[in-house]
Amino acid sequence: MSRLYFLRKLRSFNVGSRMLEIFYQSVVASAIFFAAVCWGSSIRASDTNRLDKIIKKAGSVLGFRLESFETVVERRMLNRLLSIMDNDQHPLHHTVDRQRSTFSHRLLQLR
Repeated sequence: MSRLYFLRKLRSFNVGSRMLEIFYQSVVASAIFFAAVCWGSSIRASDTNRLDKIIKKAGSVLGFRLESFETVVERRMLNRLLSIMDNDQHPLHHTVDRQRSTFSHRLLQLR
């Protein structure tokens, strides 16, 4: 919430929308989504709702709608998984590769 305060202050000084967006991405969103990949889907619904409220408030300050917490988490988890699959040297590469279906080359449900 303190980071949102600074975002509101910047808006009150008539800072351009592009600079507000850069500030949001670098200061506010980085704090919110820092451990999103680690939390994954194990985060409680109440915590997700609280984070979504903060994101909505930031969106109202910026003047446009921002992606929800779940959308960002899913995208970041998928990007992390794809980077593991592309890197043969990654310690989890062989574990993830074994989860692939031999028929369709899709990932099976991780256990």
